[in-house]
Amino acid sequence: MINPGEAPGTGWPEPGGLRAQDVIDFVRVVAPRMAALDIAELNPVYDTPARTTALLAARLMLDFITTRVRLG
Repeated sequence: MINPGEAPGTGWPEPGGLRAQDVIDFVRVVAPRMAALDIAELNPVYDTPARTTALLAARLMLDFITTRVRLG
């Protein structure tokens, strides 16, 4: 889980989650060993006007795909 202060667009926020940068770094490290990536929950109703949660989810998917393509 990601800290709701950095990704508030969830129906059930849990304080004390991982920082967004930690999750991005983790995805980049494990992407070569993964077959798929699933974003479990993204609720735009609870997201900020700047869509921080949606942008983070898109960034995670982009990093996953580009890491997989780059490494073959």
